[in-house]
Amino acid sequence: MEAKKGLLERTVFLRLSEEERLLLFRQYAKSRELAKRKILKTRKEGNGNSKCEELRQAAYEQAKTEYDNAIATNCKGMGPLSPCYLKETTVYKANIRIANKDYENCINNQ
Repeated sequence: MEAKKGLLERTVFLRLSEEERLLLFRQYAKSRELAKRKILKTRKEGNGNSKCEELRQAAYEQAKTEYDNAIATNCKGMGPLSPCYLKETTVYKANIRIANKDYENCINNQ
């Protein structure tokens, strides 16, 4: 009985349409990204670093907008595991890393 329940829970994803899978993937990625943004301040950060945080959030939003636009125009009709999606996801992650590095530089230079 327990094995059957586990099997059914694990195969639900396979029954989703391509569009439903894509939506689920995006929601998961977005929730992970929001969780990463809620980071506690370090000792390096003070009250004067709100500008650094504003710049980082703006860079995050820009990266997300560019990613969404690239997916909509370049990867239309392709699945989330297609080379196009993988390329655009790699570019998005690189932009996030750059934003985080710029943020670190900003708080270290204040």
